[in-house]
Amino acid sequence: MTVLIISDNESTFSSKWINALERIQADYVCSKIEEDWNTKISQFKPNIVIGCPNSFDIYKKRKYDEIHLQVLKNYDVPIYPDFKAIKIYENKPELQKILVENDIPHPKTYYYTEYEKGLDYIFNESKSYPIIAKSNSGAGGVGIKFLRNKIEAEKLVYEVFKGRGFPKRIGPNLRQGNKLSRTWNKITNPGVLLKKLNAYRKRYQYRQKGEILFQEFIPHEYEWRVVRIGESYFAHKKIAESGMASGSKLKGYENPPLSVLQFVKEISDKLEIKSAAYDLFETSDGKYLVNEIQTYFGQSDPYQMLIDGKPARYVYRDNNWISEFGDFARNQCYDLRLKYALDMAGIVHNITFQ
Repeated sequence: MTVLIISDNESTFSSKWINALERIQADYVCSKIEEDWNTKISQFKPNIVIGCPNSFDIYKKRKYDEIHLQVLKNYDVPIYPDFKAIKIYENKPELQKILVENDIPHPKTYYYTEYEKGLDYIFNESKSYPIIAKSNSGAGGVGIKFLRNKIEAEKLVYEVFKGRGFPKRIGPNLRQGNKLSRTWNKITNPGVLLKKLNAYRKRYQYRQKGEILFQEFIPHEYEWRVVRIGESYFAHKKIAESGMASGSKLKGYENPPLSVLQFVKEISDKLEIKSAAYDLFETSDGKYLVNEIQTYFGQSDPYQMLIDGKPARYVYRDNNWISEFGDFARNQCYDLRLKYALDMAGIVHNITFQ
């Protein structure tokens, strides 16, 4: 078995894929988007292609989308993630579109590409504050603004359409926990510090202009993070801080209700996106609203879910939810992603979690 990894220069995903491939002693070849990946497909004849798009720069992300489509069109080789998942990855307008088309519950969201229409929403359409503003792409609390009033909203619209673009956090996320230990880790590890400084530089460079999303604010003390990878399900709470759960990295690992798993099973089946993280608001009357869907997502703990304090997953068999204990989320879920990708492609492998 040979795997071709196509990644952007700034993608951070490929190293996790390499860890998963080396664990099973699989052959792999890496190609940057800027390189001649066509030649490598022809030369090495991979059994599967794995794509790692850019998550900083929407223009480079669109370039990757074009390559993904070229692989599908011109080569008889499976590619992971599938294009339905890639299309909405770091593309909030496209996500909003498919949620509406498939009648999936979500907060009211409005997308504008013109300055005047953005202002019109602020002064004529938006009836109450706070509201949430989002850039086209951005995760972990990057590219999200909590707007308390019309003055803040008007300033943001001007900055997006007439100024430097959507403001992004440049330095460390002060909303995350373990501030002292994180700071000490960077001071004592120059390589980690340089990597972070480089990431901050890229965020500063890639400020998005000319488009903005406004989203209804849903008061919440937490979001549900539900991960589905194939037939494996995980769920935990992302605890809100300063009004938002995105980017806080504060977690709650109590046993999740089966209703949240059932909700994600139904909508992921409907969307045919079965390898992604689904971030959900839970309303006061117990309903779920989709906030984000990302096929690539972060993992700050060695597990995605605890049941009775032990790492576990849920699977759905014979119309029942069944818990299974084990290290299923190891390597930030990339081993499980690889298993799912190979299974979908019909490629024999030796990945186990026992």
